[in-house]
Amino acid sequence: MLQFRNSSYDLLLFGPHPPPAVRFQYDSQDRIIPEPVRERQKRGIIENLKRSGKNVQILPLYHFRSLREDPAGIILELGHTDFGEYLLCENSRPGWNAAEPEMRMSCPLSISAVTESSDHFLMMGYRSAAVVSHAGKIQTLPGGYIHPPDLIPGTVENELREELAVNIPEIAEVSVTGLARIHPSGKPEILLHIRLNIPLSEIFSRRGVDRWEFSGIFTVPATRDAVADFFASSGIVMAPASHAALAAYASHMFGIGPDTWPVADR
Repeated sequence: MLQFRNSSYDLLLFGPHPPPAVRFQYDSQDRIIPEPVRERQKRGIIENLKRSGKNVQILPLYHFRSLREDPAGIILELGHTDFGEYLLCENSRPGWNAAEPEMRMSCPLSISAVTESSDHFLMMGYRSAAVVSHAGKIQTLPGGYIHPPDLIPGTVENELREELAVNIPEIAEVSVTGLARIHPSGKPEILLHIRLNIPLSEIFSRRGVDRWEFSGIFTVPATRDAVADFFASSGIVMAPASHAALAAYASHMFGIGPDTWPVADR
């Protein structure tokens, strides 16, 4: 397992592993339970976001506790949280270490994937104004939260269907390439490389139900030079989790260390 650190995220590289080699140990009783005043704060944050035009859904999530490696792969220790608790933690701790240090962090588990078409293009999108975080930033596709009791394969299938209208038989291979902890929250992102068995033209002819998350979709050729040029020109305006996913992809595919890429903007 290799570890890298920059001002936007900590990056653990491992594998690549097939998704079944990344196992979850979930304790549904390990919960972040706010006091009543926290519940009121949470509802207020959600109402304000909705009034500002954000699409907010409060669904159950995995709370990331720790990661360990064993001969069979990777084990993630997980508890329970939800998106409202994540929003509460994000908004309650502007200094993270200085403000309310007794409050546990929500740390909801997500995936961030680099998806490659059969004719070797990588899918990217500009995050729309309706998303809660990093509006306008560049994101690799797909990405999303993992909702208990789902595991990585089901989440990948759901997100590909919802964002790109890709169906399960059109997925050729899924590899888990690492895990990122985004600064300053420590939010965990499982990083993936997805290969499809359909070409770019077929993907672009469709529209997923979650296409609203993006104001535009574009591609980058899946070559060493094209990815390096993309990092040099656009890496600083990527969402940090997607920056980490592309850095993990480039490291595994081209043998170039993530510490060589321009750092993502927070």
